Amino acid sequence: GDRRSSNFTLFIFFIFLFVCFFFFNDTATTEIYTLSLHDALPISNEQGTVMSDEQRAIDSGDFRTAGTIYEGKGQYDKAFDMYEKAGDKLRMAEIKRRLGAYAEAGKLFYESGNQHQAMVMFDAAKDWKRVAEISIELGDTVRAVRIFIEKEQWEPAAEIAEHQEQWRMAGHYRERLGQWNTACDHYEKIGDFHKILQLRYSIGDLEGV
Repeated sequence: GDRRSSNFTLFIFFIFLFVCFFFFNDTATTEIYTLSLHDALPISNEQGTVMSDEQRAIDSGDFRTAGTIYEGKGQYDKAFDMYEKAGDKLRMAEIKRRLGAYAEAGKLFYESGNQHQAMVMFDAAKDWKRVAEISIELGDTVRAVRIFIEKEQWEPAAEIAEHQEQWRMAGHYRERLGQWNTACDHYEKIGDFHKILQLRYSIGDLEGV
């Protein structure tokens, strides 16, 4: 009885050795085990350090995606750098807007071709000159003139009125500049001789009447 038990134990031991030998020496099994282990680990670079999503995007040259990831994390300075490398001025402008740098945002919006948004940013930055200039570019001369009048910038206001042949308004602005003769010339074009007489009388130049 003891002999049979001993033989059976030996038989089981040999089977165990055979299975272990087959498992660890079989190429397919080893590959499957290696792949499973590799898939379970995070992606790393050649130095063995774990790579973030933004780093992988940078390494692949996808700076816009890297910028989006940084922006989502609230890392706006890094996001701006990435968008700059990508040449994406529109997103650069959005970053500056978020940071409250309205003048810089306005410049970038303008360079990206978004004049309306640029004007909003320059307005927020209280840069009335740029707002007026862009208003003129967009054909909104009424707004531009309103800004010039508010800031008492009579020369550009007069130039716009003259360009549009609004001689009464142009004459008025030239009066504000003390350019009496030019003002009279403008009033003469619309036949307002009463205004000319009034103007000459006020400056003591009745000989020019």
